[in-house]
Order: sequence, then C-alpha cells, then structure tokens
Amino acid sequence: MIIANLIKMKRFLLPAICIVLIFTSCKKKSEVIPVGTLSADIGGTTMTFNAYATYSIPVNSTNNQLNIGANTSAGSSANFNIWIHPSGGQIVKGTYTNAGLGNNPDPIVGMDYIYPRPSGTGTKLYLSDPNNVQPVSITITSITASNVQGTFTAALLDDDNRTKTLSVINGKFNVNIRNRSPVQVSTLERKPLSESEFTEFKNYQN
Repeated sequence: MIIANLIKMKRFLLPAICIVLIFTSCKKKSEVIPVGTLSADIGGTTMTFNAYATYSIPVNSTNNQLNIGANTSAGSSANFNIWIHPSGGQIVKGTYTNAGLGNNPDPIVGMDYIYPRPSGTGTKLYLSDPNNVQPVSITITSITASNVQGTFTAALLDDDNRTKTLSVINGKFNVNIRNRSPVQVSTLERKPLSESEFTEFKNYQN
C-alpha cells in the first residue's frame, strides 16, 4: 500500500514540477530583451527603440565613456540617449546614480528623450536634471568587450518647464558595443545632446 501511494504521488508531482520549471524558465528568458534594443515605460507608455552603443577613452583623456543611443525607427522619430562618464577606470557591473552628487557629479550619468512636437514645429526635449535633484539611476548587469546590458530609471525634466518631470521606469537595454571614439558632443560638459548632436553621434556609428 505504501509503495502504491508513493507511485501515485510521483505521478502527480513530476508533471507539477515540470510545469513550474517551464514557467520559471520562460519568465527568466523574457527578462532579457533582444540584442539591439532599449525599452522603457515613459510617462506611462511602453516604448521600444533600436539601440547601439560606444565605449571609449577619448584622446587626451583618462575618462571611460559609455554612450547608448536609441531611436524608434529608421526615420528616428523619437530618440533616447543614455551616458555614463566616470573619471578614470573602467565601467563595470554595478549601479551608477546621480544621488547626492550636486553640481559636480562623478560619475557623470544622464539621459534625455527627444521627439517631434505634434504641431510639427521643432522637437520636444526631456533631460536629466543638471543639478542632480531629480533621480537618474543606471545599472549595468552585464558588460563585455562587445555587449552591454542593464536597467535604468529616471525623472526627466521638461525643457520647456523645468518644474515638470517625466517618469521613466522599467528601463532595459541590451546593445552591442562598437569600440570607436565618439565625437566630442556636449554630454562631456554635463549637458544633454541636442538634436543635431544626436544625429551626428548616430551617423558616426554607421
């Protein structure tokens, strides 16, 4: 009787265990987004971008730089940029944040979001807080010579009215790295990329 009961329990438990393992495997797999993409919930809307990255040490500098640029289409209808510029040393796994850094941050971390205005006149810009009051957090979960993956969150300022913020949550990126020195854009001066600078930076990668 005992053996018979054990056999019945085994028949019941094995399928249940398999279902749990399959569910867990699928869940873990879904947490990694495809290579070449960046996604985030921006102002309550989930958006996915085509993305690329450069990691470099510019000439006459010891500052490592990681720049990630992303756009929603070949026509670049909306752009999202992320940067980490620590002073010296390699960029490794870990969290980079502007918390408590004030006006003299190290590392320099930031992001901006640019898209065409609905009126068709120019672009709308949201940017990370230059005074580091509004939070920016970028976590590198994996980095090799050819690929970087991570997560991010931020409260971006409305460039038209800097008392307003735009929430960026559930951010993820999985991008291949092109080891070229980027053009000297204004992010090195702790400012967001302008539309023309983003276009120059993006074209440089092609």
